[in-house]
Amino acid sequence: MLRNEYRNRYAALFESYDTHEAIVKVLATSWSGMTRDQVIETGQLSSGGGFTKAIEELELSGFVTIDLLLDRADRCINICEMKFSEKPYVISKSYASILESKLRVFGARSNRQRALFLTMITPNGTVPNRYTEELITNQVVLSDLFATNRGLT
Repeated sequence: MLRNEYRNRYAALFESYDTHEAIVKVLATSWSGMTRDQVIETGQLSSGGGFTKAIEELELSGFVTIDLLLDRADRCINICEMKFSEKPYVISKSYASILESKLRVFGARSNRQRALFLTMITPNGTVPNRYTEELITNQVVLSDLFATNRGLT
């Protein structure tokens, strides 16, 4: 019955939902996430425009969130949250609750003894408040990503 509910949800949201459903099924097989090529290969999907459109629609509709995990050699994992906002991003009480839950669930399900660090990646940073102070370990802003010659030779 649950399977039919999801099929009906896909059908209601997406014009051609077979690709959407196949992508979600493939992603559900991997806790650690997958690259685009891995999803295509595992799901035996075509890599054309239909796949790209389907994955974008799944992201926009909240079915898929594959931000970024950096599993470091020093036994730490950066859980990176990527948010777009033209102004500094505001972490509200309700969003802070979601982030706390994400950290808790990831820690419990990953079966790894790692320190977890929440990193925000945004164009303009975050608005300082009690939630950023309590949750955010690092921030990366757009200028960090495109900086050149920062003491590198």
